[in-house]
Amino acid sequence: MKDQEKFLEDIGSYMASPILSVDANTSIQDAANFMQENNVGSLFIKSGDDYPGIVTETDFTRKVLGAGLSPATTNDESVMTSPIMSMENYFEY
Repeated sequence: MKDQEKFLEDIGSYMASPILSVDANTSIQDAANFMQENNVGSLFIKSGDDYPGIVTETDFTRKVLGAGLSPATTNDESVMTSPIMSMENYFEY
């Protein structure tokens, strides 16, 4: 149990705090600008009080630009990765 807690503690030092998120209906263009302003490569997608997914720079490149979609008219919810997997999903306490 102590090893698992130490492992999660070490991983936590690499994570951004507070969690940076955008609303589910935010355009890819606005989300990309927000990521650039905050020097991050991913954002959680917020819908109400929940975080149903995450978008990354790779999602923007492959799922938007690679598919010929417009960043100005495509929303982040349509290209997000869902559900979010966390390290806690893999450990029993």
